[in-house]
Amino acid sequence: MAANHNLIRLIVRSMIVVALVLIAPGVNVSQVAYADASFVVNSTDDSVSSGSANGVCDNGSGVCTLREAVKEANAASGNKTITFSLGTATITLTQGMLVISADNITLDGGALSTITLSGAGLADGTSILRVQGGNNQILNLTVRASKWNGIQVGDFAGVGSGNYNLVSNVAVIGSVAAGIYVHGSAESGGNGNSISGSVIGAPNWSANMCVSWASNGLDGVYIDGGADDTLISGSRVVCSGGNGIYIDGGASGTNLRTIIATSDIGTNNMGMMHNFLSGIFDRLNTGTVIHDNRIGGNLYSGINLYGSSQTEIYGNTIGVTENSGYVIPNGTEGILVSDASHDVAVGSATDPSYRNIISGNTGSGVSIESGSYNIFLNGNLLGLHSNGTALIPNHLAGVAVFDSSAVVLSAIDATTQQFISGNTREGVYVQNSSAVSIYYNTYIGVAADTVTAKGNGREGILLVDSTLSSITSAKVDYNGLAGIAVTGNTSSGNYILPYEVRSNGGLPLDLGNDGHTPNDSGDGDTGPNGLLNYPVITTANGSNIGGTVCASCTVWIYEAFGNPAGNGGGGAYLTNTSADPSGNWNAALPGGLTAADVTLIAQGGGPNNVSEMSPIYVAGGGHRVYLPVVRR
Repeated sequence: MAANHNLIRLIVRSMIVVALVLIAPGVNVSQVAYADASFVVNSTDDSVSSGSANGVCDNGSGVCTLREAVKEANAASGNKTITFSLGTATITLTQGMLVISADNITLDGGALSTITLSGAGLADGTSILRVQGGNNQILNLTVRASKWNGIQVGDFAGVGSGNYNLVSNVAVIGSVAAGIYVHGSAESGGNGNSISGSVIGAPNWSANMCVSWASNGLDGVYIDGGADDTLISGSRVVCSGGNGIYIDGGASGTNLRTIIATSDIGTNNMGMMHNFLSGIFDRLNTGTVIHDNRIGGNLYSGINLYGSSQTEIYGNTIGVTENSGYVIPNGTEGILVSDASHDVAVGSATDPSYRNIISGNTGSGVSIESGSYNIFLNGNLLGLHSNGTALIPNHLAGVAVFDSSAVVLSAIDATTQQFISGNTREGVYVQNSSAVSIYYNTYIGVAADTVTAKGNGREGILLVDSTLSSITSAKVDYNGLAGIAVTGNTSSGNYILPYEVRSNGGLPLDLGNDGHTPNDSGDGDTGPNGLLNYPVITTANGSNIGGTVCASCTVWIYEAFGNPAGNGGGGAYLTNTSADPSGNWNAALPGGLTAADVTLIAQGGGPNNVSEMSPIYVAGGGHRVYLPVVRR
C-alpha cells in the first residue's frame, strides 16, 4: 500500500513539473524545493536510493530509511523534520557517516533511549553523525559505538557554516574519540552551537559507575577551531578517556565566550563517574564562563585553565556535591590556573549567590601557577561544607600561588565574605610570586560565622621568596602553625597588617618562620622583609605612649591577645601613627587602654616591609622578652 501511495505522489509531482515547463519554459526544474517537509523513518535499514532527491523518502524499495530521509531533507527548503515510527529500535550504520549539510532540519528520535544510532558497522575512523548546516536540531537519540566521534557539529567545510545548531536530550556513548566534537573556522563558522540536557559517557542519567562500552575514548565534548559562543548546559559529562570538556583554542584560533552551565562533570554521589583527565580543560581561550556546575571525581583537576583569559567561574561545587553531602575529590586541584592565564574571576565580589564551594580536593583548592596574573577570588568557601561550618579540607593548601603576580583574594571593595579554613596544609601558600593581595573580606581559619575555630593545618598564610604582597584580611586565627609567616631572603616589601591575628599554633606574624626574632642594633638585615625591627615603647603615661622605630616609619597599634611574641598570641587593629625622621613617635590609645594592653608593628624601612609584633610592654623595664624554651 505504501508503494502505491508513493507512486501516485510521483505521478502528480511529474504532472506539476510538466505544467511548469509548458507555462514557463525558461524555469530551471533540475531541483525542486519543497517547503516544510516531513519525513517519517519506518525502516532500520541503512540503504539510500540511487537517484536525486525528489521530496519522497523512498530508498527504492518502498521504505523510508534514515539515510534516505537525511538526503531528502538536505535537498528540501523551509523547515524539515525527520521522525521515526519504529518504536524502540537500533539503526546500525554501514554506509558511512550521516551528514546534515542543509539548514533548519530537526532530527527527533521521540524519546531518549528509544532510537539508537550505532556505528558498529562503520569503518575505523568514521563518525556517526555530522551537522554542518545551520539552525538544525538533533533531539532524543542514543548515539553509540562510533568508530571516531559520536556527533560532529560545526564548519567542517570551512565556508562559514555550521552555526546555531542544537543537540538536546541525546546520549552519546562508546565513541572511540570524542563524544561530541564542535568545530569552528576562521570564516566565522561553527558558532552559537548548543548541547543541552544530554548524557555523554553514560547510558542514562541514573548510571552510577563507568562501564567500558559506554565510556568515550577521548574527551566527552571537544571544542576547537574558533567555535565561538558554544553553550553546554544541563548535561552529564562523565567517564571520558580524556577530559570531560576540552575547549582547545590552540593554533587554529581562540574559542570565544564558551558557556558551561548547570551540568554534572565527572561527579556522582559515589565518585565513580570520573573523567580520566580534568573535568574542564580550557586552553588558550577567551571569555569562557563556567557556572553552577557540579565538578568532582575527575582524576586530575576539576577545572584547568591553561593560558586562558577573561574567564568567569562562579556558583560551582568543586570536589563536593551541591549541598556538600558527599565528598567527591578531584585528583589534583579543584581549580588549576596556569601558563600565563590572566583576568580570571573565581566567585563574585558583590553577589553571594556566585560563591564557589571548593572543598575536599586531593591537591589545593585553587592553584595559580606559571606566570598567571590578574586572578581574582571573591566570596568562595575553600575547605568548608556549604553550611560554612563543617570541615571538608582540601588536602594541600586552600589557595596556592606559584611564580605568578597580581592575585587578589577579596577585592578591596568586596562586600561578600570569603573563607579559607580547615585545609590540611596552609590556608594560603605563596612562592616566588609578587603583588598577592589578601584584603579585608577574606577570613582564614574561622567558620562562616566569623567566630568558630576552623583552622588550617599549617600556617594561615605562608609567603616564600615573594615580594610586594598586601595582607589586610579580617581574621587569620586558629591555624596550626604561625598565623602569617614570611621566609626567604628575597622576600621583601610585604605589607602585612591583618585586622585580627590570634590563637594560632605559632607566632601571629613570623619573619623567618623560626619563632620570635628580638630586635638587633639596626635594620637592613638580610632576611624576609629585611627583618625589620618592631617598635619600642619608651614612655607611657596612661593612654599616652611614645617610643622609637625606624626613621619615618608607621607604627601600627593592636590590642594584644596573650603574648604577641609567643605562640598563640596576637592582636586586633586599633590605630596607627607616624614617626618623625629621627624615628620618634607618639600616640594616644583609644578606649582607656595603656601600654601594657597593646602590641606594635613597624612598617617602612623599605618598600612596605613590616616587622613582627612587639612583646608586651612592662612598666619601667621596656618590653618583656620571651625566650624560647629549650628542651634537653
